[in-house]
Amino acid sequence: MSEFVPKQWILAWDQFGREHPRLKHGPAVVAFLLFTFLGQSILGLIRYFYGVLPLFSWPLMFLSTTALAQMFVIRFAGKAYERQLLEQARSLEKLAEHKLIFEINGEQTSIRLEELGSEEAGLAISIVATIQVRFENLDPVQPISMKRLDIALYRGSSEIFTWKSLRYSSNGAGIKTDEFEGMMIQGGRLTSWYILHGMLTVADKEVLRASDITYADYITLTMYAGGHQKPLTGNFHPHWSEALTPKGTNQITVTGVTYLPKDFRRLH
Repeated sequence: MSEFVPKQWILAWDQFGREHPRLKHGPAVVAFLLFTFLGQSILGLIRYFYGVLPLFSWPLMFLSTTALAQMFVIRFAGKAYERQLLEQARSLEKLAEHKLIFEINGEQTSIRLEELGSEEAGLAISIVATIQVRFENLDPVQPISMKRLDIALYRGSSEIFTWKSLRYSSNGAGIKTDEFEGMMIQGGRLTSWYILHGMLTVADKEVLRASDITYADYITLTMYAGGHQKPLTGNFHPHWSEALTPKGTNQITVTGVTYLPKDFRRLH
């Protein structure tokens, strides 16, 4: 019989039961009949046996029960829709959680800042980043692909335009980009270490010299993974004055991802 009951009634009755479990008895069809046919039929029987009731009593009861029914549906069906939207949002947030992550080994990570060109030929600066990274799939079962990595230079919340390149290697041997990007990482697996060789040549007229780089400037490394996972970004804040030395600097503050400054061995 419930197939004759509008979906809004079922939704409202279910929400009513969630908020007032002690007051809810029976399926949604009970409420539907109570607020419509049954309540009005009782008045019809009263009028049949007691003809003294005013003639306007029937339409008055009809309007009253109809209004009461609409108020019931609007209130509880509206709450039910809000609850469903919230549940869907939470479900999407759960899908977007970072299940594939990456860690940085501070001992093998450095950033070097170079000044290029001359006043006559034109000035420019280049940033060379050597970053040791490994990946871990926190999902115990589902494999996840590491689609690609992106490196960038930021000042505050704005990206500084650069010409960029990324190369990859492991144990001294180079890895082709199409073999590295898109690799599938099995559930529960922690990969070996990889070296990322990134170069950023700044193409901004306001950033031509090393002195134009300030504490507000930092490098980002962003990983894009498969599925619904949102991008994961690590922020690298190097000691820029030390980065001007020939070997660069490993005095770097890293936020957003796991940073292992010295001993990267696991105890488990």
